[in-house]
Amino acid sequence: MTTTDGPAIGSLFSGVGGLDLGVQAALGGHLAWHAETNPRAVQVLARHWPHTPNHGDVTTLDWHTVSPVHILTAGIPCQDLSVAGPRTGLTPGTRSGLWTHVPYAIAALNPHLVVIENVRGLLSTRAGTHPRPTALRHLEPCPRCMGDPANPPGMRALGVLLADLADLGYDASWTCVRAADVGAPHRRDRVFLLAWPAPQNPDREPRHQRRLPAPHQTQGRRPRPHPGRRDRAPAPHPESQRRSERLTQPALPQRQPDPDLHSGPPPCRTTAHGSREGRQTPPHPDLGGRPRRCRYHPETPGRHEPPHSHRSPAEWWGTYLPAIRRWEAVTGHPAPTPTVPGTRRLSAHLVEWMMGLPTGWITHTPGLSRAAQLHLLGNSVVPQQAAHALNLLLSEGTLLGSPSSRCRFSAARSGR
Repeated sequence: MTTTDGPAIGSLFSGVGGLDLGVQAALGGHLAWHAETNPRAVQVLARHWPHTPNHGDVTTLDWHTVSPVHILTAGIPCQDLSVAGPRTGLTPGTRSGLWTHVPYAIAALNPHLVVIENVRGLLSTRAGTHPRPTALRHLEPCPRCMGDPANPPGMRALGVLLADLADLGYDASWTCVRAADVGAPHRRDRVFLLAWPAPQNPDREPRHQRRLPAPHQTQGRRPRPHPGRRDRAPAPHPESQRRSERLTQPALPQRQPDPDLHSGPPPCRTTAHGSREGRQTPPHPDLGGRPRRCRYHPETPGRHEPPHSHRSPAEWWGTYLPAIRRWEAVTGHPAPTPTVPGTRRLSAHLVEWMMGLPTGWITHTPGLSRAAQLHLLGNSVVPQQAAHALNLLLSEGTLLGSPSSRCRFSAARSGR
């Protein structure tokens, strides 16, 4: 796993390295150092990156003594932001409050890119008693508020992150991606944020002038249909126009279904898991009386599906079989047995496979109990999910909007 090609990556709150694997898949590069204190996670990191130093506790680290990196990743602890937790936000002294040390690292290292990952609760959880960033001190006071609160009313945790990054001179873009979006057999919503140094363009409008109406124009939220044509209504979407035409056309006479067509057994019938035996698929009127085709069945061989040697037994999964087959096709590996042999306890090997980690990434690490393995997996990141989120953010074009940004991004990818 050790290489020195591409940009240098520094990893805060590394866990078992799932976010780092996703960043490497999307951007390339090599791990320059980690910062992780969980002794079990440190075992996993040392096994896969034996020559990569671990700086340990971020609260006691002097960032000016740390080697600079091109990309900085931070999977800050999520326990106080998750909807399943106390939701105390970024309050100092809490686990999620460790975010307060990340801006110090960014200010000292000045990375080209910052990648942050957290639970969906980052979007809804209030910021807590996080100290107000410098960037927020110039906001207009709220006329309905008394006193001087630590955070503006309604301030969410994501707003604190964005304000801290803006105070450091970083622009940012973020998205929420599910693990199921890349084919994984579970939901696992996660927020991914990508930040980069804001371009210093003298021709760019000041921030307080953006989105202001032009002279003699009323400000509104109607999207502009065409640059320079502010008073014209947008053209109708061709698909909606075709749909309206179909609705106004007279309906065609329907053919009567052939009675001999259904003389045999029903074309699509399912008997497992409480479905109705012998229920026949009714003909659809738009098909001229012909019966609808059966939905995809996971045991039907497809064009891009792995061979049966890469499949687990179908009788293991019941109604979850389509999701299992989909992830097997993505990973190219069969799903492990769902339980520990001889017991009814959940298998850590299955969870590791569901998380998209390489086989044995955690479960083959010596000295880890099953409970410790499941704990590490529960706090990990699906690498394919992280890579997909980064590709989405990079494809938006916000990062490459100016020449200076393109230069810094090219330098980050090339490792200069």
